[in-house]
Amino acid sequence: MFVRHRCSRTPNRCLLPTPAQSGHDCVPVSDYHRSTVPPGQLPFSSRCLAHRGWVFGVLLAPPIFSFRVSDPLNVAAIAAFWIASAVISGLVYRVRRLAEGALSEIEDRTRAEDALKRSEAYLAHAQQLTKAGSWAYERDDICEYWSAEMFRIFGLDPLNEHPSSDLFLSLVHAEDRQRVEEAFIQHSMQGGTFDLKYRIVRSDGQIRVIRDFGTAIFEDGVVTRSVGACVDVTEQENLTQELQRREAYLAEAQRLSDTGSFGWRVSTGEKHWSEETFRIFQYDRTTKPTMELVVQRIHPEDVAHAKQTFERASQDGKDFDLEYRLVMPDGSVKHVHVVAHAERDKSGELEFVGAVMDVTAAKRAEEALRQSEEQWRDVFENNPTMYFMVDAAGKVIAVNPFGAEQLGYNVDELVGQPVVGVFYEVDREAAQRNIALCLERIGQAKSWEARKVRKDGTVLSVRETAKAVPRANGPIVLIACEDITEHKRAEEALRQAQADLEQVNRVTTMES
Repeated sequence: MFVRHRCSRTPNRCLLPTPAQSGHDCVPVSDYHRSTVPPGQLPFSSRCLAHRGWVFGVLLAPPIFSFRVSDPLNVAAIAAFWIASAVISGLVYRVRRLAEGALSEIEDRTRAEDALKRSEAYLAHAQQLTKAGSWAYERDDICEYWSAEMFRIFGLDPLNEHPSSDLFLSLVHAEDRQRVEEAFIQHSMQGGTFDLKYRIVRSDGQIRVIRDFGTAIFEDGVVTRSVGACVDVTEQENLTQELQRREAYLAEAQRLSDTGSFGWRVSTGEKHWSEETFRIFQYDRTTKPTMELVVQRIHPEDVAHAKQTFERASQDGKDFDLEYRLVMPDGSVKHVHVVAHAERDKSGELEFVGAVMDVTAAKRAEEALRQSEEQWRDVFENNPTMYFMVDAAGKVIAVNPFGAEQLGYNVDELVGQPVVGVFYEVDREAAQRNIALCLERIGQAKSWEARKVRKDGTVLSVRETAKAVPRANGPIVLIACEDITEHKRAEEALRQAQADLEQVNRVTTMES
């Protein structure tokens, strides 16, 4: 056994002990180290710590204090105490290291759990904002997982258990239930992915539109479960349906009014046509509209003017309004009226938004009206009958040249004057009464005889036929006057001849 002594020759110095039976003198530790340790190597005590364990290192370390031991039992007790202390210190060190490792592991696990809770909270918040829930089903339609948003979408209590397949199908709209059930059965048998839209009816009666999509998970080539998500697309579906309704209304309105819409981006030449625009130009809906197709349909006599208008508008960036004719494949001709508004987007690109109206029917109506007016004008102005148009106040608003000439006036001299001014004074009251009766019985014709006075004072006998007709600004009376002066004279001559004959007959009878 090795012990430490205080050397009598070198008091207060720690000496390396030697066996008692060796008989050698004690050597100072520092001298021993210098004499026995090769240069560049650790001293003996350090080598003990490094290679022979911490116990010998403790035993050979320099003493904290020195004392003299005389009883061998005390020496053994002290050595045992040192060894026990070293062992306990090592155990305490190991326990401390194990405790520190356990605490570190607990802290790591706590941090991971906190991160997981944050992630779950973020996911739940994101699902609530997007109205998208997630789900997972095992084989045999066993529900494995429903997120909180799934319960909210379907109007179920999240505190209850995951819904069964029967409960889920009972929430599907009756008109969609069979289709949904067949789709899920096919998916469970074949796997793959699915994307399905259907309606559900919540317990409060509210109908929601759901888009459900998912995918199958295979293990060893067998479908073991399906995972997916449900999105509440009710608002989007309502907006889509409203947009479709408005588009349908617009298309129908365009069809009824023969009006199509278009867009023209000048820099790229890109054009967008509505259904009615394709119909007006008689191009297939799948055809890409271009300026060349437009020019191809324009009537040869209108091409130059149309192209000039288009080019000027694209250069000036101003609105334009244009009418031209189209020649259809069957040779028929259409008249179109095009109006466009120029606007620029945020990047400054010029674009025209406008409408193209098929005005063929209107043009035909205008032409028919023009011809009718010409024919009426020919009848009115060249007919050898006096025609007057009188308003409700009894003033002349029109007279044909023949009528004015028959009375010795110009047309301008009679227009705006009271019509009764041309009647014989004795017949004026009757003429006013007859015109008033026509205005009371619009559409019914009335005839009478009267006398009119020429500008030179001579008198004409006339037969008048009048009828009141409605107009936008009030009814008017149309009067046709037939000169019966000669007829009246003939009647008067005949009457006079008959009177003369009767007088002769009476005289002859009296003489006989």
